[in-house]
Amino acid sequence: MKILSSPTMRYSIIVLLLLSFVFHEQGAVAQTIGSQGACSPVLVHSTVSGSVIVSCTFYQKDLEESARLLNIIQRSERLSTTKINISLDKANAVLTASASDREKFIGVVKNYERLLKAYIARDERERRLQAPPPPEALPLPDEKRFSIGVLHIKNDRDKNVEGIILRTLDAFSSIQAVEFDRTIDTTNPDRGREQARALAKQSGFDVVIWGTYLAYNGKSKTTLSWTTADETIPSSKELSLSDAFDFTADSWQQLSDVLGLVTATSATALIDANEGAYVEENKLYPFIKRMHTLLISDASKNEISSEVRAKISFFLGNALYTLGEQSGHKAPLEEAAAAYAAALQEYTHARMPLEWAATQNNLGNALKTLGEREAGTVSLRKAVEAYDNALLVYTRERVPLEWATIQSNLGVALARLGERASGAESLHKAVEAYTNALQERTRERVPLEWAATQNNLGNALERLGARESGTASLQKAVDAFTAALQERTRERVPLDWAATQNNLGTALVTLGARESGTASLQKAEDAFTAALQERTRERVPLDWAATRYNLGTALATLGERESGTANLQKAVDAFTAALQERTRERVPLDWAATRYSLGTALTVLGERESGTASLQKAVDAFTAALQVDTRERVPLDWAGTELNLGVALTVLGEREAGTTSLQKAVAAYNNALLEFTFSADPYDRGKAQSNLNYALGLLKKRGVHTGSN
Repeated sequence: MKILSSPTMRYSIIVLLLLSFVFHEQGAVAQTIGSQGACSPVLVHSTVSGSVIVSCTFYQKDLEESARLLNIIQRSERLSTTKINISLDKANAVLTASASDREKFIGVVKNYERLLKAYIARDERERRLQAPPPPEALPLPDEKRFSIGVLHIKNDRDKNVEGIILRTLDAFSSIQAVEFDRTIDTTNPDRGREQARALAKQSGFDVVIWGTYLAYNGKSKTTLSWTTADETIPSSKELSLSDAFDFTADSWQQLSDVLGLVTATSATALIDANEGAYVEENKLYPFIKRMHTLLISDASKNEISSEVRAKISFFLGNALYTLGEQSGHKAPLEEAAAAYAAALQEYTHARMPLEWAATQNNLGNALKTLGEREAGTVSLRKAVEAYDNALLVYTRERVPLEWATIQSNLGVALARLGERASGAESLHKAVEAYTNALQERTRERVPLEWAATQNNLGNALERLGARESGTASLQKAVDAFTAALQERTRERVPLDWAATQNNLGTALVTLGARESGTASLQKAEDAFTAALQERTRERVPLDWAATRYNLGTALATLGERESGTANLQKAVDAFTAALQERTRERVPLDWAATRYSLGTALTVLGERESGTASLQKAVDAFTAALQVDTRERVPLDWAGTELNLGVALTVLGEREAGTTSLQKAVAAYNNALLEFTFSADPYDRGKAQSNLNYALGLLKKRGVHTGSN
């Protein structure tokens, strides 16, 4: 160990040798004796009382090295009678010796480095003769809790400090605290941190605690450090125990902070790093479980700061949102919204505006996905409100890319609202929001975000195109999806690639329905088939069901243009399969939409069959859909279902002797015309009016006259 006389060292140790004798010459005298070895200079002072003080200043890195220095002095044969009193807290020592030891002390100081090497060599020989048994295997972490490995504390031979740490951490039911049969070399802090980080990585534990215990003449000091496997989280400089061997308030704060950081980095590694890809539920569940446990633990409630609790709640919300989005379950999304709401109790607009805005955005995501699966629009409107809140802080001038992200998310929520409204105002607002986002989300700057926004823009344009008589918006939608796939490749982001393939297919189906040929419909079938390679029922059941549903739509439209019934039967099979996951309890609106499409395919199939079985099934399917697709909830969907119910009843009525089905058809067409206005949806209004006239004509031929016209 080299002792440096540098003002940058942390501690200076002043060693005083008080020599109890009287000089022959009285008076104050100061003499420089030498400046060699470990101490420079050595001064001898004679005092008025006749005592002589020999002082030497040592510059040391820490108390452990200081204790070693004083140990060397005491163990030297030249100062065998010297008594040493050490106060480690004050980092100084007082040595008292006889007058005859004056020259011996100066000799020890000058030859300190040589003596130190000799004693180190002797200690090493002794350690080799008493070599400890090989260390035990590292323990395994509990995936349901945060795991902390407690390494052997250097110089803590009886494991007293180690035991206190383990017993203290055991008070947390959310923390697994386990002894590691390893000791870290603390003489070189940087090397010690490297060793600790390597052990954290090797064991899989979230945090390892290590350190040094110093004791001398009844005095003691314990200095601990924590280290994580993540190199982006710096090791702590000091995690102290009080005189009563309890964690100090500052140490608890540090420990709770590091758990918050571990939560953040774990979430980043698990979720953010896998964006656009499937995150396995067997990884999400343990992560969510241990964060839940940490938040509800009684000890945690008392010890973890409110800011750290907010951070944990934020990342818990992210994990729950990912789980709910992938699994199709409603509960994780509701829990995610609650977790974000909990974080917002600490993350206020006034105190922490950026964190508040980020949480508002993520809350909007959870509410938007929840709203997509609900029949009403409450959650969707709350999502729009959350995004608007986030935009108060995330302005384009301040954080352009974050502003663009929220604009894109806002567009999604507005598009979903637009689907359920009779007018097109929300859809136009959605297109505007996506267009805003693309001003900052350029392909050169953020290719994947650019692709995501192109995908969302395509969705809004497809919805608009479905309500227009022309094909301009639909063609723009196809172009947007095609552009998105330039960056959203299967190899890069498989689930996002599948989502865009699915959306492209949807636009092609709507476009193909207005074209005379089948080219667009064939391309749509290919797109849906490609999407199902990644959208499997086991991995993403609701997304799988959505694509099965869309494939059924393409097959049904193709079947309508063919003379046979093969594609129509495939369409019926696809819709029936989708209903295995699209249940009324789980996703009522999607269940109703699938019932509606099943009814449409059965109607066309029934028209080509001689009996009425398929037609009756079609009527049943439309009637079931209307239980959810009410005029109050989704007026346009309600009108579309009434229109197609009328078609099935008309065909059924043509094959029956009576007029019951035809009269029900007239009522259905009249209902549809209540929402299909000239301004809102002229294309479907024209269809409904034409079908109504046809049904009235059939009734008139059978001698039934109604007031409808």
